[in-house]
Amino acid sequence: MPSSLGTDAGITALEASYRRLAPMLSPSRLSPRHKERLDNEAILHLTAMEIWSRAKVVLLHATEENGVDMKRVAQKAFDANKRVGLAVSGSDGLDFVEIYGADGFESATVPEANANGAEGDTAGFACDELIESLCLVPGLVFDGEGRRIASDASVWDRFLAFYPGHKVALAHALQISNNPLPVEDGNVRMDFVVSDGCVWRCRR
Repeated sequence: MPSSLGTDAGITALEASYRRLAPMLSPSRLSPRHKERLDNEAILHLTAMEIWSRAKVVLLHATEENGVDMKRVAQKAFDANKRVGLAVSGSDGLDFVEIYGADGFESATVPEANANGAEGDTAGFACDELIESLCLVPGLVFDGEGRRIASDASVWDRFLAFYPGHKVALAHALQISNNPLPVEDGNVRMDFVVSDGCVWRCRR
């Protein structure tokens, strides 16, 4: 996928261009069996990582259109006796609600505001529980340095700026840009980008 760091490559313009390309490049154009195979490979790469093995908490987002199936990731976490949090958006920004099975994706609701919570805390998990956790971060497209384009980037970036765990993009190879994506003030890069084709360690 083309991209540029030039002044004419604003994030809003790039997001619009990627959204126009998405239907042509989307895994949904593949057969369900092929899409399932791509999801399996991406999830296999994730669950083979040491940070997955160490994590006791996995924070997820709802499955994005054409994205890797997050319910299947949640089931892998449950099978490994990990706690799972699902992202929900409220008037106070992003939070995570603990779910106890795949059906929780349909029933999770915004928790009451945590008045005493610090930045990076969630209502469902204490900050010290998140230190070795994984947060799977949504995005339309990523690059190998952990940059991303996403319509809700600012909401997530406010949380990720104080999040103490591992920030991970789980995406299909078609969502990985060959060229660097632009960066704006406040953007938070991923620590790892994991796809059906490869794993990139973005930050050391």
